[in-house]
Amino acid sequence: MRKYDINLVGATGTVGQTFLNVLAEERFPVGKLRLFASASSNGKRIAFKDAILRTEKLTGSLPESDFTVFATDVDVSEKYVPSARKTSAFVIDNSSAFRADENVPLVIPEINFESIGDGNLIANPNCSTAICALPVSFLKKRYGLKRLRFFTYQSVSGSGKSGIEALYGNNDGVYAYDIRKTCIPCVGKPAANGYTTEENKMRDEITKILGEKIPVSATCVRVPVRNCHAVTVSAVLASTFELDDVRKGFAENEGVVLKDDLDNHVYPVATEGTASNNVYVGRIRLDAAEENALVFYALSDNLRRGAAYNVVRIMQRLIEADRV
Repeated sequence: MRKYDINLVGATGTVGQTFLNVLAEERFPVGKLRLFASASSNGKRIAFKDAILRTEKLTGSLPESDFTVFATDVDVSEKYVPSARKTSAFVIDNSSAFRADENVPLVIPEINFESIGDGNLIANPNCSTAICALPVSFLKKRYGLKRLRFFTYQSVSGSGKSGIEALYGNNDGVYAYDIRKTCIPCVGKPAANGYTTEENKMRDEITKILGEKIPVSATCVRVPVRNCHAVTVSAVLASTFELDDVRKGFAENEGVVLKDDLDNHVYPVATEGTASNNVYVGRIRLDAAEENALVFYALSDNLRRGAAYNVVRIMQRLIEADRV
């Protein structure tokens, strides 16, 4: 079996560490794996399968590889992705640096793998967008969509290691308020339209992934939970529907697990979603404030389905398609 060389930039962060875990769990055919990190983490020992690897300082161009994965902030991706494209068959960026670029595909393999086209740079969606995209894409295909509203409940792991530390008492300026004591209805930075950058990302990214411009609004809230993001979705559909048919369709959708029995307290929860690659969907009901609309609640591990697992699935699909 052929093995594939991988550069991982941001190997010491939460997404980078999760990516390595998923690679091992999926038994991905890894050839030469090189780990890159900031100067402060240079030479750090990281375990991968039965090996101990050391991180390298990120300088200049990256070595040749089949895949270069960026699990970094925007500024690092903007600086190093262009040169990485010259030495890698494919570059997959987990930051928001290139998601809005019309020439860069924003990919969830189960939905729009074909959008990759002939380019070698692929953007990974925002974690909250990735979580709700699977069930929303089913609704679009089956019934058509007229409007979407998202209300997120985002865990502190979405802020990286510093967010997790803040939950346990070391806020150190990570959040405007003590996340141990309150939810914070501001994820991202304030934008000129009264929304936040995170909320605008969700609006723009879901329409790009679905390939359809529809009205979308989002309200994003940081919650005092260690891991897993959740999204309440209100969807106005273009054609009539039956809730039982929606439930059946969700349950048959790849990567989606139905948890929808309110009487018996069966609904998506973080304790089940953590360390899973699935999207859990429940609380499916009619939207009492909209005609021909439904509401549901989706939850998933934001570091996995919302980031690292989606990257690995893109890599697997590229190999299956004989693109590498």
